[in-house]
Amino acid sequence: MKNGIKLAFGIVANCDVCSGAPCISGRRVMTASIAGRFLAGDTVAEIAEDYETTTSDIENAIRYEFDRRKRRIPEFRATRDLKG
Repeated sequence: MKNGIKLAFGIVANCDVCSGAPCISGRRVMTASIAGRFLAGDTVAEIAEDYETTTSDIENAIRYEFDRRKRRIPEFRATRDLKG
C-alpha cells in the first residue's frame, strides 16, 4: 500500500507505516502522539518545531484525534466459548 487511506485532511493510515496508526500524511508522526503532547501542555508551535512540520499539520492532527476520541466504538467481545 503506497499512499494509505485518507482519514481526514492531511491524515492517513497506512498498514506499512506505524502499524496503520493515523499519521500526518508523508510522515511517521502519529496523531495520538501529537494529541498527547498537546494535552500535556505543549503548544502547537512547539510540537510543529519538534517534528519539523507546519502548525497547520499539527492542528489537523489534533482535530482528527479529538474527533476520533468522541466517537463511541463498541468493545470487541468474544461470543464463543474458548475453552474447547
